[in-house]
Amino acid sequence: MIELMTSSSRSELTEIERHILDTVKTVKFGSVAVIIHDGRIVQIERHQKLRFDPLGNIVGSGLF
Repeated sequence: MIELMTSSSRSELTEIERHILDTVKTVKFGSVAVIIHDGRIVQIERHQKLRFDPLGNIVGSGLF
């Protein structure tokens, strides 16, 4: 089992937990995938979408 939230016995996040939370905070439109092998987190993937109008301008607020 993978535990991502801090328990009452620990007050600090692990390095992996910090990376996951930081990655989620930086994505405005898209997704974050956590890849697990044999019950261990081995990779974090960030997929961010940029949408453009017909004139080539970025559509949506908060992208930059």
